[in-house]
Amino acid sequence: MAIARMTRVFIVGPVDVQEETVRLLQTLGAVHVEPASEMAGEFERKNGAVVARVKKLDRVMADLARFKDRQAAPHETITDEELTGYAEEILLTYQDMELRVQSLERLKTDLTPWGNFDLSHIHALEAAGLAVRRYRMEASRWEEFQPPENVLVEVVARKRDVLFYTLSLGESPEVAHASPLNWPEMNLAEVDAELHRHREQMESLSGELASVGERAGVIRKQWIGALNEAAFTGTMATLYREPYLFGLQGWIPQDQETGFKAKLAESGLPLHTVARGPLDGEEPPILIRNNWFVRRIQPLQQLYGLPRYRHLDPSSFFAPFMVLFFGICLSDAGYGMLFYLIAYLMGKKWGGKIEGMGLVVKLCKAFAVAAIIIGALVLRVPRLDQRPMHGDEANQAVRTGLLLDQGYYHYDPADHHGPTLYFAAWPFCRASADTFAETTEWNFRLVPVTFSLLTLLLMLGLGSCANGHGLFVNRVGLYSAALLTVVSPAMVYYNRFFIQESMLITFLTGMLLCAVRYVAALCTPEVSGKRSEVRDRRSG
Repeated sequence: MAIARMTRVFIVGPVDVQEETVRLLQTLGAVHVEPASEMAGEFERKNGAVVARVKKLDRVMADLARFKDRQAAPHETITDEELTGYAEEILLTYQDMELRVQSLERLKTDLTPWGNFDLSHIHALEAAGLAVRRYRMEASRWEEFQPPENVLVEVVARKRDVLFYTLSLGESPEVAHASPLNWPEMNLAEVDAELHRHREQMESLSGELASVGERAGVIRKQWIGALNEAAFTGTMATLYREPYLFGLQGWIPQDQETGFKAKLAESGLPLHTVARGPLDGEEPPILIRNNWFVRRIQPLQQLYGLPRYRHLDPSSFFAPFMVLFFGICLSDAGYGMLFYLIAYLMGKKWGGKIEGMGLVVKLCKAFAVAAIIIGALVLRVPRLDQRPMHGDEANQAVRTGLLLDQGYYHYDPADHHGPTLYFAAWPFCRASADTFAETTEWNFRLVPVTFSLLTLLLMLGLGSCANGHGLFVNRVGLYSAALLTVVSPAMVYYNRFFIQESMLITFLTGMLLCAVRYVAALCTPEVSGKRSEVRDRRSG
């Protein structure tokens, strides 16, 4: 069951320790406090201000995430306390410039058909009594258009609409079915210069924001602090209070009850605590605990709805079925790799910007891996019995047959290999045959096929660990190597060949995986610290 069992707790204590109690419960981080009254008064105003700060910090972090791939530029030294305000100010300036650039780009699109006219010359002509006007008219109307008398008409573009201007003495003429266009505030050359200047400023601001983004951890700590403060003020506002006592009730995971009570006792606060299981009519909060694989299916599970407290959580059944189902539907290693690349790029671009996108990307990657593995099976499993057995295969099969018929194995140091292949083939033969004579090529060749899939699964562990140690720098290189292993003609051929080589590759890959994990473990801070202590003792 992935749904955690919950225990209801009741805490009562003197009013003068209520703030310390709520702070302590926050540090424990495992308590779901239920409100006992409505939020009102000073607490409501304070909570509103804290929530507004949480939203502001969240918005600043989301905006800074846009610049994490930009080249960082040096900027003036900013203290941690001033960092959020500094980032907000630069972001506001950057957003204003973005809006201005968008406006200029629209203006440039409008002016491009008209060319780079000189507004000062047009104003001089108008001052001399010559009216110059621009118009737009629908193409269907243009066919019937008759220019007014004593008016020069010049067409500049014919597309969906017809763009033209008129020259006339005195007042501007009335042109039926045409929309007059005002002269812009600047010409095309000035628009280009303004765009260039704004883009240079935006590039400079991008570098500053990238530098601030490198310190996003500081803003995140402030955000977490504001979240805790919002939870604190919300809890304080909804406590049950009397003149001398306060009380609160909530839920904790059942397996944390003993540690929870021990922490309260260690605090020294004069509190009385009672805990009990949920009653029949109560509906505790849902806390779902899934492993790294099942968590990937949560975006799909949420479409169907989360289970209730006393119901069965279907995640453990749903996750492997859905991943395997997708792999079977696609059944192509190449498409699986393409799907993985798409998921990788999605995570790179939107992973930290859209809530829940990280789990969606992980789910897509699981689908891609399933497609690669099923693709490997599609290449290796069909028609295993079509090719007659090679002499080497037949030799190994006969040795397996002796084990199958006689029930024991005798190692010959002068000839043949060790027993691993024969004992590995034994369950495959026993699944459909009682004697060697009843076996087929399928019984024997499924062994290297199975070990080839184990090789692929072991390869998945050769990627970079959390501390950066691995045979591959990133997952793209890892899955590219896996894809090449899946489709390699030599690998496919020998993975359908009943000899020891496929097993040898599997065991070598396992040795590499052990070596990678060993080195990664040695480089963790805990192990490095212990090794330093041992060296210091020996040198001392």
